[in-house]
Amino acid sequence: KVVGSYLLGTTVKPDLNIDLAMYIPQECLQAKDILNYRYFYKRLLYLAMVAGYLGKKKKLLSLESLEFYLPNGDPLRPVVLLRLKGKGLSKYSIQLHTAIPEAFFKHSRLGPDRNNVRRNFFVSGEQGKDVAKQDEKAKPSSSSSPPLSS
Repeated sequence: KVVGSYLLGTTVKPDLNIDLAMYIPQECLQAKDILNYRYFYKRLLYLAMVAGYLGKKKKLLSLESLEFYLPNGDPLRPVVLLRLKGKGLSKYSIQLHTAIPEAFFKHSRLGPDRNNVRRNFFVSGEQGKDVAKQDEKAKPSSSSSPPLSS
């Protein structure tokens, strides 16, 4: 699905970016993926598989380069950047973003008062059991990131 400024006709020359949103198949996701960064790992894995497939078809697709890109330096929102080659195509680049099916995660789990990263995710063994019993404070950035990606 085409998204962003190209769709709206507001791209800025000389370099034209086309943003494409790829929906991660629902079969690849589980409801508990909202916990402990699992969604982010799956998103990166999905992007890596797509990039690997496109890399094998580089000549066929007239790609000058294929690379991972972190918009605004955010490691939680990687994008695959494709630069095209050929007459008239070299001014275009395509950014492949991932998206999730709408309302896949319950909105009640995404509020700023929710914590979707458990402390015991970072600590293992007996120490992790003690940490799991402690109160978990909300971390809005980890709670709201998944829906912002779509």
